[in-house]
Amino acid sequence: MKGLTKILFWVGLFWLMIGLSSCIGGRTSQIPETTKLPTETLLPEASATPEPSPTPSKPILILVAPEGVSPALVEQVQPTLEDLADANGMTFMVQSMMNPAELDPNVKGVVVLPPDPGITNLAVSLPGVAFLAVGMNDIQPSGNVSVIPGEISIADQKGFLAGYLAAVVTPDWRAGVISHSDTLPGKSSSLGFYNGVIFYCGLCRPAYPPFNAYPILANIPQTNSDTEKASLVQSLVDSGVTTVYISPEINDPGLLQNLADAGIKLIGNGVPLPGLEGSWIASIGIDLESALQENFSDWISGEAGTEWNVVVGFDHANPDLFSPGKQGLVELIQDDLQNGFIDTGVDPQTGEPLP
Repeated sequence: MKGLTKILFWVGLFWLMIGLSSCIGGRTSQIPETTKLPTETLLPEASATPEPSPTPSKPILILVAPEGVSPALVEQVQPTLEDLADANGMTFMVQSMMNPAELDPNVKGVVVLPPDPGITNLAVSLPGVAFLAVGMNDIQPSGNVSVIPGEISIADQKGFLAGYLAAVVTPDWRAGVISHSDTLPGKSSSLGFYNGVIFYCGLCRPAYPPFNAYPILANIPQTNSDTEKASLVQSLVDSGVTTVYISPEINDPGLLQNLADAGIKLIGNGVPLPGLEGSWIASIGIDLESALQENFSDWISGEAGTEWNVVVGFDHANPDLFSPGKQGLVELIQDDLQNGFIDTGVDPQTGEPLP
């Protein structure tokens, strides 16, 4: 009995062990997975938006057109200056006057038209600005002031070209000039005109009456009455003159009208007055467009204090009175005059013939 009990004890222990191992073996080992923490996404730091670089201010070019300026002169100069300013990256402005105290610091060049608004004082107060005086006979180049000479200062060249033109277009060379011959510009213009006519036609002997020596040089007093003007016009008609050049120092619309009413064709200066277009052959003047284009770059770059070379030419040509073919002939003489191949024969300082 005792042995049986012992056997049962070991059998029971055996089955108990089997049961325990079944429980242990049947249980699934569940090791908790490592908890994955969300990875922090690092965004790039926002960089500061770069500030745009300030755009440099453009240099400024000013045209000063004072009260009383010739509208024709403004019309001749302004478009060329606008084009030059644009081509050189400049801002263009037109003013009637200048106040140095209020001047924009970006102003680089100032072109001044007559009447003189005090360019000398302006230039002294603004030494860093390039000034250009156009057509002012009393202004001399100096310091930061350059000069395009006035038309009166080259009256001999204008007169010569006008004389040649008059001889080219006038039948039998019956041409004349009206000037204030008691003034330097008048003397220079009158003698230049005479030499220009003779340069073309030599002795200029007329083929039919009246047999006068042409060209006719007519003087008119600086203070003249309507009676004196009418008498002068009649004397030209009686002399057979059919073309007249008006010297640049004369500004007398009434005289021009009297000449046109008498059937005389005109060579003058600037824009023909309204109503005179049919009697206007051409205008003689300075080619300001060419002068500005040829000298602008050097001037605006700092080459100041010089007198610019100018070309004397013609414009406002009437093709009915001055054909394109004859214009070409006059242009050849214009070029020779400009290049120094032809001399006017006039001393511009005295208005007298050169020795």
